[in-house]
Amino acid sequence: MDASLPFGDIAVILNMSPKARTIADLIGSFEQADADVVDSVLVTHSTGIRVLLAPPTPESTELITGAHMKHVLELLRERYAYVIVDTWPSFQEQVLSVLDTADTILTLMTLEITAMKNVRVFLEIADKLGYDQQKLQLVANRNDSSGGIKTSDIEASLGRKIPHAIVSDGRTLVLAVNRGVPFVISHKDTPVSKDIFTMAAKLSGPAPDAASQKAAAKGGGLRLPFGAR
Repeated sequence: MDASLPFGDIAVILNMSPKARTIADLIGSFEQADADVVDSVLVTHSTGIRVLLAPPTPESTELITGAHMKHVLELLRERYAYVIVDTWPSFQEQVLSVLDTADTILTLMTLEITAMKNVRVFLEIADKLGYDQQKLQLVANRNDSSGGIKTSDIEASLGRKIPHAIVSDGRTLVLAVNRGVPFVISHKDTPVSKDIFTMAAKLSGPAPDAASQKAAAKGGGLRLPFGAR
């Protein structure tokens, strides 16, 4: 779900049609929308993932409330095992509704003093909102950048562990964005892709064993958790 409503770019990154349906198609019918209605505005990517795109124009954002966002997320939660939401840095109502509804909040930061200051502010607000430490998890982006502050020093300063790390690989990422092909598909053996896979594995938990998979195939008791957003 591209919840960066004013300037969402997931459609561009995934090379999707600019005429594709978006969350703006639900304006005027959010309250009556059920899971089938929401599913009808999702766009299927070539990888198989289903995407809810941001509005094509920023002015549509004003017509989408926090309650609308929460309703859509709850409907997606009913149908999909994992829902990942990309937001923009804001404490507007729409973003707060996403954060409140989320099981896990991944907060990306680079290893520099300004990023550490911003994360500290966000942690203080998250604490006031009543989010527990397990819900909010830090991600050290560009973790191997030269000149960056040591992860251990940031952890000591913030009083929080940084459980996830992603190496720097600007060339691969820029190439992926310009081609519209996710780098975990086109360059899955690169260190940056491996870091993403490692983080995904930590968030999704251990893979089900063979007996659980067999039971699920027969309609048994395997219940997939609602994933990180």
